[in-house]
Amino acid sequence: FFITSTMTTIPVDETTALKCTIDDFDRAQEGHIIYIMSVSRGDYGEVTKVSKRYSEFAALAQDITTLCGINIPLPPKKFFGNTDRAFLEKRRTALQTMMDVIANNYWLSKTVQFKVFLDSSHFSRKFSRECDQGLRMFLRSEPSWSVTTVIHHCGWRSNKLYAIVENKGYTVTEQTGEQLLTYVRIPNAPVMAMEAIGSTLKYISGISHAFIAKGSFGYLHGTDTPAAVMVRSVAPRASLRDVINRAKTFKDNFCQKYLSSKRRPLDVSLVALYGRQILDALKFLHDKGLPYGHLHAGNVLVVNDRLCQLTDIENGILGLPCIHQSHITTLKKISTLEQRDVYCFGHLLYEMWEGKPLNAAFQELRGQDETSRILEQLITLDGIRSLPTIDHLLSESFFKDVELGQVEKGSFKLSARVKEALGAARDASYKAMRTRQLQYYRCKKEEEKKKAQKKKEQQREREKSRHVKSSQQTGNTSTEVHATVGGFVVSDSTTSTSSSSTPKTTPNTTNTTETSPPPPPPPSQPAQPPPPQQQQAPPPPSSSGRGNLLGSIQSFKKGGLKATETNDRSGPSV
Repeated sequence: FFITSTMTTIPVDETTALKCTIDDFDRAQEGHIIYIMSVSRGDYGEVTKVSKRYSEFAALAQDITTLCGINIPLPPKKFFGNTDRAFLEKRRTALQTMMDVIANNYWLSKTVQFKVFLDSSHFSRKFSRECDQGLRMFLRSEPSWSVTTVIHHCGWRSNKLYAIVENKGYTVTEQTGEQLLTYVRIPNAPVMAMEAIGSTLKYISGISHAFIAKGSFGYLHGTDTPAAVMVRSVAPRASLRDVINRAKTFKDNFCQKYLSSKRRPLDVSLVALYGRQILDALKFLHDKGLPYGHLHAGNVLVVNDRLCQLTDIENGILGLPCIHQSHITTLKKISTLEQRDVYCFGHLLYEMWEGKPLNAAFQELRGQDETSRILEQLITLDGIRSLPTIDHLLSESFFKDVELGQVEKGSFKLSARVKEALGAARDASYKAMRTRQLQYYRCKKEEEKKKAQKKKEQQREREKSRHVKSSQQTGNTSTEVHATVGGFVVSDSTTSTSSSSTPKTTPNTTNTTETSPPPPPPPSQPAQPPPPQQQQAPPPPSSSGRGNLLGSIQSFKKGGLKATETNDRSGPSV
């Protein structure tokens, strides 16, 4: 539901899940320790920084425990040594576990306490008081109704109020006795013009259909902060979700009712019966051009074991987001309003069959029974790509063979002006749904580009690091030792990674491959002095024993050579 703490600023979608990561801890100026969290709305929402003390985490755990009656894994308090870094790191991990337990729970994540804790700029605990004030203002303007009991948070919407009311007889209604009044704030961006909402609410309260809960009063209250008021009969068995969870009364807090371990799925015969009645009601709404989109177990009232009825039909024209909107936004194959309702029907069918809501956009199934076969068409990834129509579902034998008995044909009378307004509301609902989907996939694509760019940068950094390391290893050599002995240049070098090397010698001549002296010049020409010799740079070491060879050459002495006699026969013979 689009709500804000001031009701006049940019709206925030209440159905989008809040996620948090405790990044670090720090010491505040006052001396206490604060934990710094990154809070995001949805998968690709804006990330904000939130700082909380341990005492605030403890207060959150206590509030939820008191509200729901379940234990939250809060790390224990420590009086001494609670500023030690190792202890704070351990506590940070434990607090992250606690927040994950709440955020990943289907119902705990929808509590006002959790939303206010992470996003106090858009959520407030004053919502209930503001709705109470609005309800009192409505009763002053409509003295025909008197409130018996005000009910807070029996549903998951933070800004919706329920009350048991009675009609004092100043207005003519077909229904008497206790009735259920709903008071809900209208978002800043409804799908219908505000001046047309009041008239449409009156017409919606007059819908006559066997499987749609009939209203007795519809009204648009307020101008600065407008709210929709609708009065209906109290369902004897409460909602279908209350029946599945075996709730004692619908007036309890929704967490207390739906976190119970007493829940159980419905019999297959009831699944087929209620499913058939709900499909008939959906077909009627679409035939009359009413946008709905709010089908879930909480909006199905159980009159008796053989009859259920849809309720909160007005939500479609108020622009309120449905409980499955975050899932629908991620599934671009849901491209029509009828497909949206069919998808929501799949979630409802799953909850009736399994006894618990589906906390995911899709679910893969392996069953072989007829119910599993129908669910495969509705909530599996392959089925969502080509969702069936309402008429196709009604033609399935699972629903077609259900005996409904005598059912009167429904009626919904509209003026030409309201019919035109409903057409505009239907177009606006479709445009809003597709816009959210396009924005989601645009953000997803940009995020994937950022991840790919970051991956490339990391890969370049790793390659650069490997190149620098390789260069350091190649250039990390010891100084070379050069020695000249008897006309030879000897070089010795060892690297930092090798303990031995190969000796290399360079003779003091331009050609090191000759082993015999060159032939003498002709007798008529004197011998020319040899050109100055150039020392060649020693090649890199290739084998061991170089140091020993260098030592042998350095200790060489000419005096130790034996004298020889030379027989020169190079002269010409006459």
